[in-house]
Amino acid sequence: NKAMINSSEQDTLDCSGAGSCSGGWWAYDYLIKTGSAKEADYPYLAAKGTCKAVQRPYKAEVWGYVDANVEIPSVAALKKALCDYGPLAVAVAVTSAFQAYKSGVFNEGSNAQINHGVTLVGWDDSKQAWRIKNSWGQGWGESGYMWIAYNTNKIGYAASWVKANLAPVCEDGPSLIANA
Repeated sequence: NKAMINSSEQDTLDCSGAGSCSGGWWAYDYLIKTGSAKEADYPYLAAKGTCKAVQRPYKAEVWGYVDANVEIPSVAALKKALCDYGPLAVAVAVTSAFQAYKSGVFNEGSNAQINHGVTLVGWDDSKQAWRIKNSWGQGWGESGYMWIAYNTNKIGYAASWVKANLAPVCEDGPSLIANA
């Protein structure tokens, strides 16, 4: 909805029932029904913990797969979905080389099984690569981001979009907005 938020991955990990750090699947149904806490209220610990009672102001409205008929949508379909919906959740095959990524365009071409979810946030045709945001913090890759070549390591597997509920204009309570 054209607003940057910092929702809590830890909340979803601890409370959704959609998996753990050892595996799982998209937690959209939890985000629709329950919502997500703010990162500041429920910080990431990189380990599954006990679900905490906190406010969950961020809710999803609806979600869908970019193309439910294929495991990995085409480059063109992923680009169109990014333009239509914004950032996409995608799965990827993480290997030791992926984990060791520092910079540049990652192009391992591994055919390993998918085992990790990341956020697809953009692309660069001159690099023939996707821009992804990982959940491993700013110390990994390029401050938490990676350039990954199109069609490498099964990037784009189970690509999905989510539409968020509109956030209130003012989270701290009612406000009066004067005409300019």
